[in-house]
Amino acid sequence: MSHHFRTYWRSYLFQSLCAVLAMLLVLLAFNLQQATIATSFAATIFILFMAPTSDAARPRKVIGGHAVGLISGILWSLLPQTALVPTVMAHAFAVGTAALLMTVLDLEHPPAAGTALTVVLEGYSVALVLAILISVILLALAYRFLRPVLRDLV
Repeated sequence: MSHHFRTYWRSYLFQSLCAVLAMLLVLLAFNLQQATIATSFAATIFILFMAPTSDAARPRKVIGGHAVGLISGILWSLLPQTALVPTVMAHAFAVGTAALLMTVLDLEHPPAAGTALTVVLEGYSVALVLAILISVILLALAYRFLRPVLRDLV
């Protein structure tokens, strides 16, 4: 057990509980058919609540990164995926396009690459888009509200 944990154990417990509650909100926004997207949001939640001063935790990057991932995923999901090679290529290019655009636009948020991949895997739907947008906005608001009491734990 690290000295840091012994000193700040209350922060560890509080921020872990915040992560649990945030994940519950995200899971409630999605239905079970869209559960794959929750993995990228789990990584976002880790960044927000365990490394709140990291550059990737800034709300602009969280919202912008997931928006870029969403758009990239939507665009690549429009390609016909009738055979293995085109399907795999669409998945890979969705992630690569999201990574490129996040970097060029200064919206780097690594978990959002998972959003791009998930949108191609799941296929575009209004319900998925709304769930992603609602989740990312709720997470950014929770972060803004809780930021004054969050401590870097990593």
